[in-house]
Amino acid sequence: MPGRHQRLARAAGLDLGEEDTDDQVAAALARAALELPDPREPVLGVDPNREISGWRLVAVSGLYKLKIALSSFLAKAVLRRALGRAVVRSWLPFVGVPITALWNAAVAFKVLREARLRVMGPSAVEAALDIALAQPLSPAARDAAARAVATTIVKKHRMHPNHRTLLERVQARIGTSDDADLDDPAVFLRALQALPRAEAQPVLQILATALVLDGRFSRRDRALMQAAEALAPEPDLSDAVGHLRREFVRGHGIEGVLMGRFTHQAREPAGRY
Repeated sequence: MPGRHQRLARAAGLDLGEEDTDDQVAAALARAALELPDPREPVLGVDPNREISGWRLVAVSGLYKLKIALSSFLAKAVLRRALGRAVVRSWLPFVGVPITALWNAAVAFKVLREARLRVMGPSAVEAALDIALAQPLSPAARDAAARAVATTIVKKHRMHPNHRTLLERVQARIGTSDDADLDDPAVFLRALQALPRAEAQPVLQILATALVLDGRFSRRDRALMQAAEALAPEPDLSDAVGHLRREFVRGHGIEGVLMGRFTHQAREPAGRY
């Protein structure tokens, strides 16, 4: 019988898949609702902080706490200059109210968007792996596939719940890697370069899926895709990954894009998550 979170997801037009437990989804949604950062501890041999210095982590956490206070300060300064001290003095205590309301609205939108991504993620992972791993892979290709996910996590500097799900299910299907350098981007690119075209394609499909599972495709993500594209015989993949991200964020099935080898002329999406 479907769990509580599966029933809620289906009522919203989404499908979690039978393997997704209430506990997994509840934990991911709770972190999204409370705006808790994704865990930064290494998982399954992958360290999200591999390329991040300690001072940067401190700076990022402090910046978030300052943004509302800084917005209020700037708004008060602008009003004081525009209207004069006498007028502003009586209204100054209320200036922070609409600013806080705007921030709260922005945060609510962000939380709801993130919650939707976390609900859709497990189903998207299963759909992508059914395509990418439809044919048996050689040991070298299996190694490259696991490294594709690990490298994405390192480049994104975070272990999003969808990335953890992808990492766990890739390793469940192809075997757990004991390599100490599983999350080394340079080793991944060398492994990809050594693959024949037939085996490079499923690895690129897994890489593309990993790059969009958090709903983002940043310049850093694009640089990784371009580096992979330069080593594998597939042209113009970066723009196609942007298309894949849009399909995923909209709740459309990503199977059509993956099976179309990341082209904009891919067939229509197979369904919704």
